[in-house]
Amino acid sequence: MIVKVTSNSIIKCDNEYIKHKLIDILNNFISFYIFKINVEISIDNKNFNIKSEDIIQLYYLNLPNNIITNNNINSFLIKFKNYKNSFVFGKGPTFINREKENNELYFGVNQTCNILNNCEFFCANDLHNIYKIEDFSKIKYILIPEYLHINGEFNKKGYWFQVYEYLKDKFHGDIIIFNLRTCKYKNNQFINIPKCKTTSNVAVNFICIFLNLYIKKVTTYGVGIICNTNYNKKFIGNGEYKKDRINIIKNEIIDICNKYNLTLMMK
Repeated sequence: MIVKVTSNSIIKCDNEYIKHKLIDILNNFISFYIFKINVEISIDNKNFNIKSEDIIQLYYLNLPNNIITNNNINSFLIKFKNYKNSFVFGKGPTFINREKENNELYFGVNQTCNILNNCEFFCANDLHNIYKIEDFSKIKYILIPEYLHINGEFNKKGYWFQVYEYLKDKFHGDIIIFNLRTCKYKNNQFINIPKCKTTSNVAVNFICIFLNLYIKKVTTYGVGIICNTNYNKKFIGNGEYKKDRINIIKNEIIDICNKYNLTLMMK
């Protein structure tokens, strides 16, 4: 069941717990809720008879202006018409901080943004990495899933709006929300990134799927490189990158670049 709502929707319900729960859900732009009891509710003067275990999907009409969705993604992408090359910087052993040219678009994975000069995009799949960025004011765009991972897994407590609230006074750019492959509830308001073994894969997929009209080349550093050390000495990480996993990461990146005819260099 899909309900279109605004951020200031009027809720009527005889069950006070359900009423306050729904108010909290609407105030935090949560998109799904599973009911545990049968209940009658009214949202914006529209009546709904909800049964136990029914899932209600909330389609928001008044999301914050800097949230990029399927509705405004095309107009957003015009911002990148002057870029020709893209660079994705992972935390692997071959990470470097290189000199940037005007037509190059930088995607920093997690804490790489603390080191990179002039990095436009901050990308993260895991909630804890949000709180490890030292200065969001120099970042222009954030690419995160609707439900960020906690301890490497889907978790409803990793919902994107808490990140938005945390960043209110720290970040003044645009936030692109996407459906991560582990998401249990696909939200059609947001863009899809179908293959994303790691955050670096997410960045490459985003470039290939959404920026291929302008971007013709992807170069990666610290991504998909087999080495005795998982991370560059500049970073701390808790991921396990054995040969098989690295090959999956690398092959996924190669496949998506081939599909969209982008030149790929992995360094």
